[in-house]
Amino acid sequence: EAIKEVIDRYLHAVNTNDMDLFMTCWAEDARRLEPDYNILVGKADIEARFSLLFDNLDMDMAPYGELEFEVENDLGFFIGNVFVEAIPFEGGPVLHFDMKVADIFKRQADVTWKIYMDHTSPNPVWSNDSISREMLDKQDLSDPML
Repeated sequence: EAIKEVIDRYLHAVNTNDMDLFMTCWAEDARRLEPDYNILVGKADIEARFSLLFDNLDMDMAPYGELEFEVENDLGFFIGNVFVEAIPFEGGPVLHFDMKVADIFKRQADVTWKIYMDHTSPNPVWSNDSISREMLDKQDLSDPML
């Protein structure tokens, strides 16, 4: 339940463009890993990275599909999918991101939970052009993992 509260706070902060609230979700020694970007280490690096987004985009983030949470002692994790729609403040095309998210949470000395490690990766966009016809013919489309 405590980890779900952090996720809810994170989503609310992104959706309301509240950087101060957003930063309360992160441990001081947090790490963030995302494609095509350096590993961010510590809250200052994470805030600098997200300031670029919060200062330039109106974002709407929503999880979808099955979300998985688990806690063991002072560590917990969250795995799920999120969809982000981002509208530039200065105009321009609306951006859409469909991502997998894996977060590790650490219980802090004050017993609150914070994000210790955050990893995102884009979900593939499947089409007949990106998968050979032979592979598509072999797929079991009733498989819930597809």
